[in-house]
Amino acid sequence: AGYLAPWLGVGVLAACVRQASWTQSYAVPAALFALAAVWTVTPLHTLALAGCHRRCPLAPVGWRADRDCLRFGGTIGLACVASCWPLMLACAFTGHSVIAMAGGMAVSALERWPYRPRQREAWLATAALAAIYVVLAVLPPVTAFAEQASKPIIAAATSTPFILGARATHISLSTSKDSVLRHINHRPEKRYFLGIENLRSGVDSPAFAVYLNLPPDGDIAKSSQRFAGHMPLFGVREATRGKAGVPGTGLTYRFDVTDVLRRLASQPKWDPARLRVSFIPERWEGKAEVRVGQVVLVESVPGGR
Repeated sequence: AGYLAPWLGVGVLAACVRQASWTQSYAVPAALFALAAVWTVTPLHTLALAGCHRRCPLAPVGWRADRDCLRFGGTIGLACVASCWPLMLACAFTGHSVIAMAGGMAVSALERWPYRPRQREAWLATAALAAIYVVLAVLPPVTAFAEQASKPIIAAATSTPFILGARATHISLSTSKDSVLRHINHRPEKRYFLGIENLRSGVDSPAFAVYLNLPPDGDIAKSSQRFAGHMPLFGVREATRGKAGVPGTGLTYRFDVTDVLRRLASQPKWDPARLRVSFIPERWEGKAEVRVGQVVLVESVPGGR
């Protein structure tokens, strides 16, 4: 009971403090392990550690024996609290992690090694625990930053659905004033993808060639450098119909237009605010009609989602 009382007091205090939201971060145990590593090499710690090994005579029987045991337990308990309070608090603030508890036990054993305490090894072990929790504290923000950096950015897009017919269709993409497309040739690590999303039709026959910024005369023969890709639309009717009474979402195409955009951006009159996408019918039958949900130009990085 004497030995347990000091530790109960520390435990209750730690449990109360741990209710605060700021203690849930790995930074707290990292700081406490660092403090424990510093505390290990201080004269006060050495003095407290010596108190853990101090013995005193005990009465053999009777109430004096109970008194002496209680006093001896309290003395040793206070000495132990003084010698390793930062280490024990660090373990408590990890939520009693297996790594922290095993490391704390190893440090305590090294400090109390029979005949010759291994304080240097104890310091190294505590410093290693601090390093582990520093990494754990830093890793989530770094990971979040990396995920944010690799997240695709919508560089331009249409605002409303539109219809493709038997004649060429030209649509403009909306961009912001500070669009990433203004600096496309200064961002060699970036890739650009043109998405034509949710194409729906009642027939499978239509097919289109897709171009970026066709010249005013619309001469396709001279515009191979502006070609984005083909849309054969095979299976569009089935994708539109859906299954089990649920309408389908249609087809979606993705084209890597990085090289096309870089060629356009190298021209003197390049203006990302005037980016146009042209759909040139290659195969058309009857009164077929194709509805396009949205056209999106996305900036991404290799390995990004």
